[in-house]
Amino acid sequence: MSDVSDSAIEGFLCSHGSFEKPPALVDGDSIDEWMVRAFLGRGGSAEVYRAENGTTGIVAALKVFCKTDDRTRERFRCEARLLAENRSAAFPKFYGAGSATGRFYIAEELLEPMTLPRTDAEVAQFILSVAAGVEDLHRRGFVHRDIKPRNVMVRPATGESVLVDMGLAKETEGEAIANDTVSVVDGRAIGVGTPGFSAPEQFAGGKIGPATDIHALGMLANACFDGKPPRAWTTIIRRSTSSIPEQRYATVQEFARAIRHRHAVRWLWAITAVILLFFAFFALHFWGQSPRVWGLSPYEDTHERPREQFLDGDSPSNVGGPQSADGDSPSQLSSEDSSSQVSDGDRPLTQKELAEEIFNLTYDMFYSDNTNIDRKAAIELMRKGISPIY
Repeated sequence: MSDVSDSAIEGFLCSHGSFEKPPALVDGDSIDEWMVRAFLGRGGSAEVYRAENGTTGIVAALKVFCKTDDRTRERFRCEARLLAENRSAAFPKFYGAGSATGRFYIAEELLEPMTLPRTDAEVAQFILSVAAGVEDLHRRGFVHRDIKPRNVMVRPATGESVLVDMGLAKETEGEAIANDTVSVVDGRAIGVGTPGFSAPEQFAGGKIGPATDIHALGMLANACFDGKPPRAWTTIIRRSTSSIPEQRYATVQEFARAIRHRHAVRWLWAITAVILLFFAFFALHFWGQSPRVWGLSPYEDTHERPREQFLDGDSPSNVGGPQSADGDSPSQLSSEDSSSQVSDGDRPLTQKELAEEIFNLTYDMFYSDNTNIDRKAAIELMRKGISPIY
């Protein structure tokens, strides 16, 4: 066991479940000018308390590191520097850091746990907000290495998502670097991060880089859908969580772009289908054709009817359709004549029925997933020439 590092043993124990033990500090204890008020939780290397500053009265989350070895000191300095230099709302505010009573501590903004969103639009907004913080971290030359639901909290005043716990952040200068934090305990590879969210290279000795965090973002999105993402997200999650880093999105910007355009392919197919249907409809009438497969009758003056009449579903008899030999319109033919000409199974579609068929196809191909647009609202928007994109 002497060849195994403390961090490897700690990672092994965390992966097998933690042992409950009382917190190191209790209500009333103090570290520097911070008075402990309540124990909030415990992570892999630190305990978190609700604390109050005796001078300013600020209430903060006090992160107290459990160890003082060189690796812990390095992680403490890295996290404190990242928070102190941070200017992004995607990370907690920094109130101070130091060492007292033999413990390192960081005082930061007190946040609340959040519930993962579930709907398409909410998940997109959530993942994009977290990705914005990760992008800022990458721009500064660091990777987070531990993105997971527990490390995303909410700012009560604004409802913003905030990425916390940068104790495992690693400086990479934007390039993939060798992973030197993997050890073997009990025949298993033990690295840093959280199994189920962290990338394979964090546990297999691969190179750590921006793609590592992109994998975790994809797993975070997958967790929002309980492992059953809708079709629009399937390709995004599959690519971002690939076991091969080179096959993931190259940057967080590219990952975010894919989320914003997740419905683009579906829109393209829907628009193409509608255009083809309209062209086919008008072409059949211009050329005077009436194939039974379409169920249409050639009305010569259909192209002269205004667009509003078509969408309102006026029948051909109301706009001057072809006359019978006696000068009567088709609507004036006797029921016996109509039934003898066209059977119920072969009856041509009226203009209103055809308009409804075209609209239903469009609605089912795209609008049906948008709970903000119902059929009546979509019809009114289509009449005005407006595409109901949310």
